Amino acid sequence: MLHCLTMLQILSFTMMIVVLAPCKGWQLPENQPCAADHVTCADNIQCIVGSLRCNGVRDCADSSDEDPEMCRNFTCYPGGVKCANNVECISKSYHCDGDRDCADNSDEDPEMCKNQPCAAGRVKCADNVHCVIGWLRCNGVPNCADSSDEDPEMCRNFTCYPGRVKCADNVECIFTSYHCDGDRDCADSSDEDPEMCKNQPCAADHVKCADNVECVLAVFRCDGDPDCADSSDEDPDMCKNQPCAADHVKCANNVQCVSARFRCDGDPDCADNSDEDPEMCSQERK
Repeated sequence: MLHCLTMLQILSFTMMIVVLAPCKGWQLPENQPCAADHVTCADNIQCIVGSLRCNGVRDCADSSDEDPEMCRNFTCYPGGVKCANNVECISKSYHCDGDRDCADNSDEDPEMCKNQPCAAGRVKCADNVHCVIGWLRCNGVPNCADSSDEDPEMCRNFTCYPGRVKCADNVECIFTSYHCDGDRDCADSSDEDPEMCKNQPCAADHVKCADNVECVLAVFRCDGDPDCADSSDEDPDMCKNQPCAADHVKCANNVQCVSARFRCDGDPDCADNSDEDPEMCSQERK
């Protein structure tokens, strides 16, 4: 990889083909035009991606891509809109999201936002000003300044997005995979209720611990670190009969699995240090 150039080398016998492609900030060879989606800075040397002009961030070394006079006559790229200063362009989806993106703060002007529909995938807060991502509603974390996205009455009638389920309080939504993982995600702890978990199958790629309550990632079994509260994922008798996950290998003790890429890296990962066995490593290096 060359600085600001992408190089593809194809070596076939004695012939080498090198393809060079421009990237952000690359230096323009003499009498060479910029790539189709790039523009030349005022110094007529540097090329930058065209959509980076007038975004409030200097990309040209001479700052010409943010020149106010040029920006006032500049039409924003599709999906972008001008700030009130008529200089800066921001993504339309940034309007009324509660974060200032325009230097003049015009993208968060309350009067403008009250008449501004939310971008796709976003919904208005109760203040009719701010927009938040729709699936963040009823997740237990306020995203609206007025906390209306976590209003209990609204959330009780709210249908969780795919891949999420309601807690027992019928208010909060959590990811289905968070059920019975040993960590409390519902404020009422219902996602870790032992009786519910005993009848609850684990999420994909997870397995039950010996207590039949807790679920852990299958790839964590027999890795030398207990993830189950009862340590059953590291039970030696189980691990001796347990094949390792893809790209993992057994240590000499036939119990622990470690990533194959960690073998012979100078740091023992197997409890018996067998992944750094000098004789084995010398054979692998041949």
